[in-house]
Amino acid sequence: MSPARNSLKRRFGVALAAFLISVAAASAETEIIAVALTPPTGITRDRFNEMAATVAARFEGGARMTLMLDGQAGSEEAMAAALRRGRVHFSQLTIPGIASAVPELSILMAPYLFDSFEEEDFVLDNFIFPVAHRLFADRGLELFGFSDSGWFIAFSREPMPNPDAARNQRLRAAGGDASRLFLSAIGADVVEMAFAEVIPALQTGLVKGGVTNVMMYESASLWREAPHLIMTRHALNPGANSANKAWFDKLTPGNQKLIREGLGSMHQMRAGTRREMEQGLANLRAAGAKIYEPTPAELEQWRSMGIATHNELVRRIGGKSQELYDAAMAGKRAYAAR
Repeated sequence: MSPARNSLKRRFGVALAAFLISVAAASAETEIIAVALTPPTGITRDRFNEMAATVAARFEGGARMTLMLDGQAGSEEAMAAALRRGRVHFSQLTIPGIASAVPELSILMAPYLFDSFEEEDFVLDNFIFPVAHRLFADRGLELFGFSDSGWFIAFSREPMPNPDAARNQRLRAAGGDASRLFLSAIGADVVEMAFAEVIPALQTGLVKGGVTNVMMYESASLWREAPHLIMTRHALNPGANSANKAWFDKLTPGNQKLIREGLGSMHQMRAGTRREMEQGLANLRAAGAKIYEPTPAELEQWRSMGIATHNELVRRIGGKSQELYDAAMAGKRAYAAR
């Protein structure tokens, strides 16, 4: 397909997404539009369906929640823009998605920022949230909390147990500057492309592997083309649950509570997602994927190269990313001292 047709197709897709959102917004004053990109099954989809049922039954004055969870509202960047403008009301977006509205959030995907799920929970809830809540408010958004999509890992067509094996390999980045800097630090030839293009690129040899999270690796069956999964555990993607602030501030206290707690406890949601990740790893083992646990020495190689990118990542992101990074470091110290 020619570049001109590709461009026309993209413009049509954006226009169609905007039209769908506008129609939904205009169809009823009591309609609440929620957007996300979620798997067709699993805890996240279940929680959204439960939230819609709760809103229908308990929202003061009556309301109906329209769920756009399968790309009807366009890309996550388009969803974030629509949320800021008040064309949609509630969202759960990954860090790369919401970072188009709050760029500083990208620092949360810094390589090896978190050492464990327990540390992540402690730091996010007690140190990151207060700073992030203010940053969201400055952009016209109300932050409710952070979810999680599990560990990011590396995958490849051939064994890649350590950074030396990744050197000069064409690897696909995922997660913005954090991912690009990480892959550059280990000496890879960094390639950027949409996730939908990864399998064809693996099949043609355009890329030899990349990084993603466990659930995306499983759900897209990447193991068929790149059977080597390396448990680098080099990043997390603590997605954000948020609402348009102007809309949220006008709700009654009871309705605010209903929306704020609509997807349930963030701790419960994170725990459920992590259980799904462990089940995904079990499924991958059964399917024949080659899951490799780096040795302590190899893991230290990955880790040291990743951590060395933090200062440059803060510089690239700019804004108040240093403040958010300092909050994370303070949280890590507090967690270690418990």
